[in-house]
Amino acid sequence: MKRHDFGLSGERIHLAVEGSTGGTTLGLHLAADIIEDGKRVLWASVEMPDPARFSQLFQHLSLVESSRFHAMNFGGRFDRAVDALLEAATSLPSVGLVVMDDWCPSSGRIPTDRLEHIERVANECPDHVTVLLVSKGSVDASGSTT
Repeated sequence: MKRHDFGLSGERIHLAVEGSTGGTTLGLHLAADIIEDGKRVLWASVEMPDPARFSQLFQHLSLVESSRFHAMNFGGRFDRAVDALLEAATSLPSVGLVVMDDWCPSSGRIPTDRLEHIERVANECPDHVTVLLVSKGSVDASGSTT
């Protein structure tokens, strides 16, 4: 079966999903597409993607191509992680996708300073770079009020 190519170029996307429903997998699929197009991917998250899932989605890429996937952890100070991410996005050649996976708490209110840093990512990444934010939470989508 042929892989679907989403043809991204400079979009700002916020994907809000429930946990374990494929948000990270979609991000990895998009990353593989961007890498296949000869561009780099910057991936930031609290935890790195599952190695088995990563291998499945990147199996069609060579080791040289896979080396254009740059991952970092933002488990410490979020502001410093955003600074490093923006520095890489503006200084590395041919960055095509920036992914921030699990960038906010899965429940409760998102801290204001975190939203400000996310706004910086959206505004300061070059226009040709797609930004994908994946947030996970628990939401009752049934419409029930009880």
